[in-house]
Amino acid sequence: MSDQKIIKAKLRKLLKSVDIDSATQRSIQKQEEIDAFLLAEEGGSADDVEPEAHEAEGQQPAKKKQRQASGSAAAPGDGPPGGYLLQLSDKRFVTLSDYRGKWYVNVREYYSKDGELAPSSKGLSMGPEQWRTLVDSMEALSSALEARDESQAVDLGGNKRAAPSNFKGRLSLDLRECYEKDGELKPGKKGIALTPDQWAALREGSGRVTERLLAKLGGSWPAGAAAKQGKQPAPGEPAGPEAAAAAPQQVQAAQEGGGPSAEGGGEGAEGGPVALSANRRADVSTYQGKIFVNIREYTKKDGQEIPTKKGISLPPDQFGKLVGAAPALTDALQAQDTRCEVHLSNKRKASISEFKGKHYVNIREYYEKDGELKPGLKGISLPADQWQKLQGALGRLQDQLGATAGGKS
Repeated sequence: MSDQKIIKAKLRKLLKSVDIDSATQRSIQKQEEIDAFLLAEEGGSADDVEPEAHEAEGQQPAKKKQRQASGSAAAPGDGPPGGYLLQLSDKRFVTLSDYRGKWYVNVREYYSKDGELAPSSKGLSMGPEQWRTLVDSMEALSSALEARDESQAVDLGGNKRAAPSNFKGRLSLDLRECYEKDGELKPGKKGIALTPDQWAALREGSGRVTERLLAKLGGSWPAGAAAKQGKQPAPGEPAGPEAAAAAPQQVQAAQEGGGPSAEGGGEGAEGGPVALSANRRADVSTYQGKIFVNIREYTKKDGQEIPTKKGISLPPDQFGKLVGAAPALTDALQAQDTRCEVHLSNKRKASISEFKGKHYVNIREYYEKDGELKPGLKGISLPADQWQKLQGALGRLQDQLGATAGGKS
């Protein structure tokens, strides 16, 4: 091997070991001389040297790593191909994409493939109306996350929702697409659980994302985004089928005399809601083409009745089981027999409960923990007088179910 080849080989080996991050002015000058020498030997010139290889103020890996750890935005080219708007962690990014003429905000985790970052299945794509709903709910969701309150779910539309989660002791803000089963929304595989730090980074950079999204949309939200926005339940109010209790046709029926009276009378208008108390009622409503009987407590806000999370929505089969078991529940309530329970589904049941010496008919959804069913937040406990009013109106509610189903067919 010639002397020149030996020198070039040693120089190339030396270049591989150079720490650009800790480059000094002297080492930069040496590297420039080395680059110029190698280029001259290969027929090039010093002007062909890439400036990023020796500029002290250029992008340095150390700064890039610091930016990733902070969860803030980074320069284009540091993450997924095509760029991104926010970096939430080392491999989690927020991007915009255009699919069939519609823009989406993507919150997604990536993985390394052939030297580049490729999107994984962990993530959620949100249309403009869904993203706007999430942004408007961020403050309330952050408060719920801090309080570890998993009941505060926000319906984003299209069976997508955002909610705090404490799965296996790991606190996160879960963005997820759900699916419907037995009249209930169940969490699906499409989604992503953000750590508190990642959620904070998303909230902090949401304005930047919204600004870029609006630029893609021509400077204004689509008409559907504003319309759907008005129908979203606020955090703390029920999402999914329970939100149907606040449908405009139900509010109108209440205003026309079918709503609960000040005295809590149980008659109401024919075909309208059944008043159980001054702020509780049972009615029939639809949600995404499905029919439910809602037994719920309401609160007043801005002159309108808003459904609270105290309540439960029963599909026809579960309501039918409640109707069939009503006489037995009444007998058990009078006998104060807390052993009585009727299963409405695999995780829903009606039972007799006791609290501070008073007995109730408790219609509730349960969750499994350590092999046992534990009472969940979704449900309502009816004292004897409210249960009596509901029982007296069960036949009328069944007729309403039949009429609603017949009108949809």
